[in-house]
Amino acid sequence: MPRRAEPRRSLLAFFALTFLVSWTCFIGGAAIADEASPASTAVGYLVYLIGVFAPAFVAMALTYRAEGRAGVHALVSGIFRWPGQARWWIFAFSYMVVVRLTAAAIHRIALGAWPVFGREIWLVMIPATILSTPVQSGEEVGWRGDFLEAEAFAYLAMRSVKGLPLSVPSTTGVPYPLTGGVLHRP
Repeated sequence: MPRRAEPRRSLLAFFALTFLVSWTCFIGGAAIADEASPASTAVGYLVYLIGVFAPAFVAMALTYRAEGRAGVHALVSGIFRWPGQARWWIFAFSYMVVVRLTAAAIHRIALGAWPVFGREIWLVMIPATILSTPVQSGEEVGWRGDFLEAEAFAYLAMRSVKGLPLSVPSTTGVPYPLTGGVLHRP
């Protein structure tokens, strides 16, 4: 029989475990990734993606511990509910493709050459896109967008300190992977 946890304790457990799992994955993914080795870069991206989805994994684990399978089903059932009209799913899956192709066409018209696309591993990017589409609206299941944004900026800061690219052609249309940021020490 699942046991019901005190709300304040379960909230603290959620934040502590989410912080531990996500930061372990972010730091581990950045440490594993090596721009010279596509295999280690792919593994680094996969470890990073586990960190991205850590709030969901932790929420499901804690919900299962407190309420069992029925609680987990209630938690995630709203995420995978199909809307009445399929056009919104078509829009969600095609939006970024259209935006990137439009940016590439504008680049071609303006500069006379197609942009150089990055070395991202498509076998990682395609499943990541498919998996991330249903959970784009994380605040519907209780995630705070500000926390996710803070984690993203922390990840970018870590990549900046290591001199790794922050922007790549396939996401922002830059001509080649670019680093950025300046570290200011007190």
